Order: sequence, then structure tokens, then C-alpha cells
Amino acid sequence: MSQITANTNKFIFGSGDFQIGASVESLASMGALRGAVFTEEWEEVEIETDNAGKPIKRIKNQKAKLTAGLLELDLNKLNVARGGLDVLTPVAGDIVEDEAQLVVSGSWAFNEVIPIEHQNGDGSIITVVSVVGSTNAVLVAGTDYFVALMPDGRYGVMPIDSETFTTAAQNLTITYDYTPNASIKFTSGGKFTISPRVCRLIHTDANGKKLQITIYAGKVSKGFEFTFPSDDADDVMETSFEMVGDLDTTRDAGDQLYEIIDERSYS
Repeated sequence: MSQITANTNKFIFGSGDFQIGASVESLASMGALRGAVFTEEWEEVEIETDNAGKPIKRIKNQKAKLTAGLLELDLNKLNVARGGLDVLTPVAGDIVEDEAQLVVSGSWAFNEVIPIEHQNGDGSIITVVSVVGSTNAVLVAGTDYFVALMPDGRYGVMPIDSETFTTAAQNLTITYDYTPNASIKFTSGGKFTISPRVCRLIHTDANGKKLQITIYAGKVSKGFEFTFPSDDADDVMETSFEMVGDLDTTRDAGDQLYEIIDERSYS
């Protein structure tokens, strides 16, 4: 016989999305993972007296930790997560000219950036050759649209409602040049400081409600360990990854380590 009535809205099924960035605005997913874990720990301190035992207890060195096994080896994302400990050098490939990107009507709006599908490997600004509307024909740079840098480091085209760009009910064709990387080189050794990173784990349930955990100032706390599976293994390489958060003393006391936001129903 059941002793209580369970609130199934509080149950958690499935994993989450592990994101890291230099700021909240630049958070990016670390990709497929296994075993995401959030933990909190601290040291307990007892203050002794001569005549009343140990009546006072405090804590120190409160920390929060996010760990996961990453299944996608993306050196660009790992370079960001490791906080400037390493050097990432792109090796340019051949330029791709006149790449055409069709943006259909209803999928874009004025004053909102349309991400360009392919980016320059070195992160430099994209060369937009033309933007053509199915109604307004050739659009003018600086008047009808701007090339804009997005918070995640990608470039895109921001359409502007103008005298010559009259409606959003049309398709756009963006033609541009870009140079992809042929490879990237990741080197390490000789740097001794790690810049803090915002770390976030987002679990989304079947109703689209989120349980979101954010560590304000996390630093990578362990080095790489690449264990390659055998050729016959029915598995992929899993890279253990760990970020430990310390107090961000620029924030108010009580809100210096982490934040948990729960959108799930409490009714």
C-alpha cells in the first residue's frame, strides 16, 4: 500500500545539455555526453570554547562541480572551456566563393540576425557578396542589411526595414565567401593561469520545462585523458571532463557560487 502520493512532475528522466562559455551570452553546448553530474561540497569548521564545548559550526571552501563524459572531441569547444590554458591555431583551407544560402519567408524577421551557415575557420568576419530578396531584388549593405557578430562568435546578416526593403514576406538569398579550416592545431604547456568560465547544465522534460544549473565561475580541474576503444568495440571514445566552481566574490553573498532554476510544475 502506498504511503504517499508522488508528484511525478518532480521526477527527472534523462540527461541534459552541458554548456560552457566565457559569459552567459556565449554559452555553447559541449555536445553528446554521458553521466553528467552536479555536486556540491565544503569543509566544516567547529569553533571551540574553553567552557562550552564546540557550539559554533561554520563552513569554508564551498565549491560546486559539473562533470561529464564527453563523446564529441571538439578542440574548439575544449579550448574555450580550458580558459586560455592552451593555444589553438587554425590552419586555413581553400576559399569557397559565392556560396549561396536560401532563407525562406517566415524563417527570418527584421532586426534579427540570420546566422550564416558556414563561417571562416579563423573566426574573422564573413565577406557577404550580395543579399537578394525575392520581392525587393538586390539589397544594399549598410542600408537594407548589416553583417553582424553574434554572441556565440558566428557572423550573420541582420535585415533592416527600410524604404527599399519593404516586407519580410519574401525569400532571401545570401551569397558569401568563406575560408574553412583544413585543420586546427592544439598545443599546451607553459601557461599557468586558467580564466573562469560559466558552466551550465540544462535538463528539459517532456513538457519543455527546464531544470537549469549554472556555476558562475568554473575552472577546468583535470587534464585530458583520451582512452581509445578497440576497433571491434561497439562504443566511442569518452573523454572525462570536470569543471569546478569557486565563489565569485563580485556577486552578492548567497549568490556567489551557483544558481538552480526549476520551471517544472509544483502544483
